[in-house]
Amino acid sequence: MAEAEDRENRLRILIAALEKRLEKQSSDLEKISERLKEEIEKRKRTEALLRECREIFYSFMRHLPAPAFIKNLEGKYVYLNEAYKKIVKTVSAEPVGKSDEDILPPETAKQLKADDSRVMRDGKASNTVETLKFGHKIQQFLTVRFPIFKNGKPFFLGGILIEVIANKEEKKQEPNRKNEPAPAEPLPAETREQDSVPGLDVQSGIRRVGGSRQLYMELLMSFCDEKKNFVREFQNHIKKKDMEAALIGAHALKGSAAMISATDLSHAAKILEAACKNRESEAKIMEDLKPVAESLTRLIALCEILQGRETPHCDNIPEYEVNHSENLTVLSELFKRLEKSFQELDPSESEICIRDIRRYVDAYPPESEIGILFQDMVKQVGNYHFVEAGEILDRLARKVKLPPS
Repeated sequence: MAEAEDRENRLRILIAALEKRLEKQSSDLEKISERLKEEIEKRKRTEALLRECREIFYSFMRHLPAPAFIKNLEGKYVYLNEAYKKIVKTVSAEPVGKSDEDILPPETAKQLKADDSRVMRDGKASNTVETLKFGHKIQQFLTVRFPIFKNGKPFFLGGILIEVIANKEEKKQEPNRKNEPAPAEPLPAETREQDSVPGLDVQSGIRRVGGSRQLYMELLMSFCDEKKNFVREFQNHIKKKDMEAALIGAHALKGSAAMISATDLSHAAKILEAACKNRESEAKIMEDLKPVAESLTRLIALCEILQGRETPHCDNIPEYEVNHSENLTVLSELFKRLEKSFQELDPSESEICIRDIRRYVDAYPPESEIGILFQDMVKQVGNYHFVEAGEILDRLARKVKLPPS
């Protein structure tokens, strides 16, 4: 009897332990089940958000009239919108997964690759006037390139192409005063002195880009930098009997020069283009190259002068000027523009504002608190961290003691 009772007691104890363990496991399973439900709901919300973002992105890009693209680190297309597909389809039925070398002429592909590499290396957006040949059609674009970051490093390259169409009737027609755009902002006296250089209509060029002198000057400097080796490269094309490359080069120079209102150079390039197109003799083409070289030399010399004035060395800015009330007012306006560019996620406008602000802030020692804050803000903008840059801008404004908005 006693032995039977002992076995029964042990059995009860074992059953109680099993029930307790089962109860604990059931509780654990309930917790795991709740966590799984939360994870599933969270994943559903994330997937819904991703679908919404994807739909917004594709809807926007599908209706964007300007051609746009995204390339990976290898320079291969991973995305093209409908507008870009339309102009590329003449040379490639399916460009996704291909590089420029696969679908464009070698000279054009080489130039595009160099421009892409520069943007990815510097981690900054850039504006470049480019001439592209798709099939038998030659078109000129203002290409805006920008790096797309992942974990603080450029991961993709984005680009938007704006076709440049020169207004051939611009000089033949009287402007309609009612619809005439607002006059371009006046140039400083020292810059206006250079407007008299033959064949460069600065005011017309500024109007052509919507009245923005800063954008015009950037395009002018970019043009001079890109075309400084044009004559030598063109001569090499002729020596190699590569008339196709020579024709594209002359056409690109004509359009780019027209974009910046370099009238003499554009006219000379037009004559050179016609000589290439008509397969004139090498002697005739070289003769037509001379006016191009002369106009280009004058323009590059002017750019070198203006570039020196556009970006004065900080040694030319006395330190006491930073505290001058007029300069504080100018800085206040620049800070407002910069803050707006952060809110609109506009890297190009941010870069322009930072460049102008630097002329004043450089008067402070780099190791000062203001100098350190400014460099930290520049770094955040370079990484496209506009929220963080905006927070630093607020601190910087308080340190510089700007007048209240």
